[in-house]
Amino acid sequence: VYRTTDGWASHTELKLTADDAEEQDGFGGAVAIAGGTIVAGAWNQGGGAAYVYRTTDGWASHTELKLTADDAEEQDGFGGAVAIAGGTIVAGAWNQGGGAAYVYRTTDG
Repeated sequence: VYRTTDGWASHTELKLTADDAEEQDGFGGAVAIAGGTIVAGAWNQGGGAAYVYRTTDGWASHTELKLTADDAEEQDGFGGAVAIAGGTIVAGAWNQGGGAAYVYRTTDG
């Protein structure tokens, strides 16, 4: 994550990683951002996962939440595509049967 306040004359870099990251899990293959929320997919982590990072202080600190499919199976590809709009996150699972999209909603903003 790169951020700037001066038109990119300078910038700050922040590296997001999953707390339970493993080599070859595909983390970051799909990324979406909206305001203070970033979603990063890890499509090759078992059945797959989507990690949600949230901040309220300009990324000086953040929280991490891991989303998975309740019916996930190995190699489903969950998190191979991610999107965010307002309080809704969608994570695609391209290899689950004919494919699937999982919709998650928050009520806390």
